[in-house]
Amino acid sequence: MVKGAMAVMDMVVDTRRGMLERAAGLRETEPNFARFMLAMVNATETDDLSTYSPDVLETMLRKTYTRLGKREGRSHVIFDFPPEGTEQSEHFEIFSTDMPFIVDSVLAAIRAKGGKIRFLSHPVLHLDPESHRVLDAEAPVSINESLLMVHIAPLEDAEQRAAMVAEIDGTLTEVYRATRSWRTMLERLRRVVEDWKLNPPRAPAPAVQEAKEFLGWLAEHNFTFLGMREYRLDGEGDQARLVPLVTSGIGILEDKDFHFLR
Repeated sequence: MVKGAMAVMDMVVDTRRGMLERAAGLRETEPNFARFMLAMVNATETDDLSTYSPDVLETMLRKTYTRLGKREGRSHVIFDFPPEGTEQSEHFEIFSTDMPFIVDSVLAAIRAKGGKIRFLSHPVLHLDPESHRVLDAEAPVSINESLLMVHIAPLEDAEQRAAMVAEIDGTLTEVYRATRSWRTMLERLRRVVEDWKLNPPRAPAPAVQEAKEFLGWLAEHNFTFLGMREYRLDGEGDQARLVPLVTSGIGILEDKDFHFLR
């Protein structure tokens, strides 16, 4: 191995080692922040950690730490910070209830608006719900708080930054609605299948049976449901059209203005 490669590897290892040593040293004087720092280090790829020195990372984390508990019952809250001083990255901090699809969805939203990702960390923090104290492990009364920290290349202007924040916000709202309602969607689907046993649709028996089997297969976790909405069929023949029942929407179709049938 050449010396240059060894030097890079040493720097990468030293960044992680340095952060772990700092967290251990703070256990007595600042135990809550030490647990917060440790959670972040353990949730971050080594290559991402090496983007910064231990001093810079600790300074950054101390600022992030002050924003714990600021979600205040909302599904998520986004903090965005333009580059400061010699720092040449845009910073996004996203606190949210822990749920599936957060990372992939947020990264897709950032890339959709032209963002180039430089740093990523996604610790899931076990918090006391009243004091927002960071716990060592999940407890019966704790809440799981997702913290997604993403740094990207500088954006062109405030307008692009605002568009990106709006894209992330809309994406997380949809993720929250879909994950919150997935059990309800499955139960609604199962009820349809059961109802068909008593009130079968007016269609050939083989077609009805095939549809029932397909719906049953979907209900056995073979499909990711994002939204569900009921429709009423109005008219006949070429004039027939599907009319949404506005109050029936769940998941992402909870939004009455979300239209996917044209």
